[in-house]
Amino acid sequence: MKVPQLGITFKKLSEAFIVQHFLSDRSLIKQKHLIEVADKCNDKLSNSNYDYQRDYNKLIDDQQIFWLLDYIRDVYELNYNTPLILLNSAVIKLRPGHNLNLHNHLDEYDINNSPDISCLYCLKVKDVNVDDWSKNSVCMIHYDDHRWKQKKWQVPIERKKFILFNSSLNHSVINKENDDMILLSFQFQTLGTATK
Repeated sequence: MKVPQLGITFKKLSEAFIVQHFLSDRSLIKQKHLIEVADKCNDKLSNSNYDYQRDYNKLIDDQQIFWLLDYIRDVYELNYNTPLILLNSAVIKLRPGHNLNLHNHLDEYDINNSPDISCLYCLKVKDVNVDDWSKNSVCMIHYDDHRWKQKKWQVPIERKKFILFNSSLNHSVINKENDDMILLSFQFQTLGTATK
């Protein structure tokens, strides 16, 4: 028996998400080539010790970077039926033991030009230790769940993985690498917000 709706209206106000996916082994995108491109990117986005972008370097244009972006956008659009428009890209280089400080990608004074979706692509990282997960580097996502504040979610940093999440989410990288770590950072707007 179907229960009458009684005029009840349900509206979801917001949704936070994390998407994890690996670059296909069949892809023509070569990790070695991407690392060579990233090694050439030494133009820092900020020299201020108080700015999270001090660990971000300008990403130079390259055909395989464009292929990687197309792959990420295609995976997202296939699952969410929403095209992504690239706003910013960068290379994050972290020395052994150097963490990426907690931050998000919103500019509270310029929301219209802020990204909706952020992406980290794990380029140069060590192999994951499946025997002891505490020895692995992680992306730490901070979020609130209504009454439950200051919750955290750990996403393992794994080679060829990309992690998509809301740009409003505070995140950091806990680096447990013995060698330099290289991540690629992309920030997107969704088509609906990019055309407001």
